Amino acid sequence: MNKRAYYDRADAPYLLKEDQAGDAIEAGEDIFVKLDEKGVVGVEIWRASDLLEPTTALKPTTAKI
Repeated sequence: MNKRAYYDRADAPYLLKEDQAGDAIEAGEDIFVKLDEKGVVGVEIWRASDLLEPTTALKPTTAKI
């Protein structure tokens, strides 16, 4: 199951591969990766508009998490 969300206050897209609990680690400045025993299950990028190139910036989307 894949989910996507966008948090306006943090300008943060969130991509979730599975509905599983896991630990989050900071993979870079304002980039967080959620891991479980199998590997990566989610990615969150804070201040995405500042970190991504304008041509690759994600548009806000609505999703339930």
